[in-house]
Amino acid sequence: MKKTNYIALILIVCFAFCFALTACGKKPSGGNTKTLESVATKDSSMLEEIKRNMEANEGLTIEIKGNDLIYTYDMAVLGSDPDTLRSDAMKAALDAELDKQKAVFGNICKTIEDELGINGIQTIVNYTAGDELLTSKTFTSADAE
Repeated sequence: MKKTNYIALILIVCFAFCFALTACGKKPSGGNTKTLESVATKDSSMLEEIKRNMEANEGLTIEIKGNDLIYTYDMAVLGSDPDTLRSDAMKAALDAELDKQKAVFGNICKTIEDELGINGIQTIVNYTAGDELLTSKTFTSADAE
């Protein structure tokens, strides 16, 4: 798969997730503290939407833990050579691509925070080769444009 197609698929999943969250969000009432995880757990349609989007992207898993939205891309699933994936050059290239997408992932955090009234949302993007972590970046609403 071409790099631009892969990035486009990533963005589609990100925005679909944001739309699913915004459709379900309510402003917090009283002193109730809610997390992204608690909202996702209460709304099974949101989780089903995430699963549908994940099925279209081979090698992608999405998890929600607390206020962290975690995207993990298993590059080995794409049929890349394991030695190439583990090379310093590949890790540097993945880091560079993540840096280019900083505003996109920051905007996801900001949208979720604004729509659900939850502060401290983080988007964590992991690239793996099987069980080995190649690189990881964390984004917050401060990264939004």
